Amino acid sequence: RLRGEVRHGIRSHSGIVGDVAVDAFADVTPTLRLSGGPRMSFASSDYFDAYYGVSPSESAASGLPAYDPGSGVKSAGVGGAIIWK
Repeated sequence: RLRGEVRHGIRSHSGIVGDVAVDAFADVTPTLRLSGGPRMSFASSDYFDAYYGVSPSESAASGLPAYDPGSGVKSAGVGGAIIWK
């Protein structure tokens, strides 16, 4: 099964986050199913800037270097489930 989801921030950021998951299923017994597969999340530069960006004024106040992140992969991993039917 392939699943995708797209979300747009409305309060803490105005970025876009997208998730993709691919799962395989295996019936171990007539009442027990295992599923699992890879997952990946992507995010826009507006999302990353809200959480990781450092503006020139913030840089001057904190001493941290200015940082303007781009868009890209937010996270990657594997997930799974055990379903009792």
